[in-house]
Amino acid sequence: MKEIAKSMGVSSASVSFVLNGKPGISESLRKSISQVLIREGYTVKPLSRGSEPEQPCTLPSRKILFVKFKKEGYFVENNGDYITKMLDGAEEAAKEFGCSMGIVNVDKDTVERTLCSANHDPNLAGVIFLGTEFHAEESGVLRVLNCPLVVVDTRLGSAPFDTVSIDEQMGVYHAIHHLTSLGHRRITYIRSAIKNEESLEREAAFEAAAVRLGLDRGDIRYLDALPNAQDSYRVLYQALQKAPPSTAYFAANDTMAIGALRALKQAGCRVPENVSLIGFDNVNIGEAVDPPLTSIDIGKHEIGALAVSRLMEQTAKGAGRFNVRMLVGTQLVVRGSTGPVMLPAVKPEEERYENGVEAEAGQDSLVKKA
Repeated sequence: MKEIAKSMGVSSASVSFVLNGKPGISESLRKSISQVLIREGYTVKPLSRGSEPEQPCTLPSRKILFVKFKKEGYFVENNGDYITKMLDGAEEAAKEFGCSMGIVNVDKDTVERTLCSANHDPNLAGVIFLGTEFHAEESGVLRVLNCPLVVVDTRLGSAPFDTVSIDEQMGVYHAIHHLTSLGHRRITYIRSAIKNEESLEREAAFEAAAVRLGLDRGDIRYLDALPNAQDSYRVLYQALQKAPPSTAYFAANDTMAIGALRALKQAGCRVPENVSLIGFDNVNIGEAVDPPLTSIDIGKHEIGALAVSRLMEQTAKGAGRFNVRMLVGTQLVVRGSTGPVMLPAVKPEEERYENGVEAEAGQDSLVKKA
C-alpha cells in the first residue's frame, strides 16, 4: 500500500480509504486509486454509504481551517519559510482530499471567539491549530471545537489532543554529533530567552545529546538571546569581548545562527577555519549567507500533510479512545559553516623533541628544554 501511495503521489491514508470502502476522498481520486489496486490484485470494498447517497466529507465545498496562533510573534513571524512550507504541505494534502484551505490569524484575545465561530460553519472538515507559541496550560480553550482538530509544531504536554511536531531529540543529536565528529568539544548553545514548549524540548535534547556524546559539562556554555538575528548578534558579540570563543556554536534556529555568524565575523573569528557554526530549521536564507549555513532540516511540508491526513482519519473513523502523537524526523544538511576543530600548531623545535630526533643530544639539553 505504501508503494502504491508513493507511486501515485498520494497518502497511504487515501489508499486505505479506497481499499476499505471508507468515505473521505473525492470520487475522481477514489476511481484512480481503485484502478491501480485492482490491477495489483487487491479486492476493493464498495463505498460504504447509508440508504441514501451520502455526501463524502471531502467534497470541494468542504474546507480545512488553519488557525495561526501568535503571542510574542518571535517564533511565528521571524522564521523564514518555516510556516510557509508547513502550509504548503497542508494545502496540497487538502486538495488531495478534495478540501480547500482557509487561514485565520488569532491571538490570546481572539482565539476562543474564532474557534466558536468556526463551529457554525457547516462546510468545516476540521481545524489545524499552529501551537508554536501556545502553551499546554492554555489548551482548555481548544475544547470549544466540535470538529476534528490537530495541533502542529508542539506536543502540548499531556493535553489530550492529536499533535504533529518535530523530533527534537533526533534533530539536536544530529547537530551535536556532527560537531563532535569534527573534533569539537567546547560548544556553546545559543538558546532562546523566550521559553515555549519547543524551545524547552530543544534545550532538554541538547543536554541529553551532550551526556550521550560524553561532553565535559565544563566545556559547555549557554547564551540566552531573543530568537531573532539582531539579539543573537548582540549577545554573542558582547560575550566574545569578555571570553575566548568556543570552537563551535549551536544556535536554536537558523535566524539566530545568522546573527551569530555576523558577530563571529566582526570579532575576527573565521568560520569555519577558527569556529564552526550550526543552525536548526534549514530555512532558505541559510544557503545565501557566507559561508552557507550547516543546519538541521525538518519535515515542514510533512508536518502539514500529516496533520491533514489525521483530520481525515478522524472524520472517517472518529477520534478514537487514544490521542495520536506524531513526530517528524530530521536530516543534517552540511554546508560551509562547519569544519574540523583547529588544534594549536606545534612549533618546529617542540616537534623535533616529540619525535625523539634530538634524544641523543644529551641529558642537559633535555633538562634545559623541560
